[in-house]
Amino acid sequence: MIASFDRQLPDGSKRRPEETVKDWLDRIKLTIDPMLYHMVRYGEIDDQMLDRSEIDALRNRLDQRLRG
Repeated sequence: MIASFDRQLPDGSKRRPEETVKDWLDRIKLTIDPMLYHMVRYGEIDDQMLDRSEIDALRNRLDQRLRG
């Protein structure tokens, strides 16, 4: 999800090879819960730890950002 978001951004906003995810998100002024990112990125989604609605909210937030 995050990689797809990155590919759709304008070149100046895409993640740079030397950037950590945190540095990149700070640079583009997008705040994401690090635990949520980690769970989505590494597939460590446990229904007791994370409500599916949180992932849907993240997806919607990224889509809104792409639309401007």
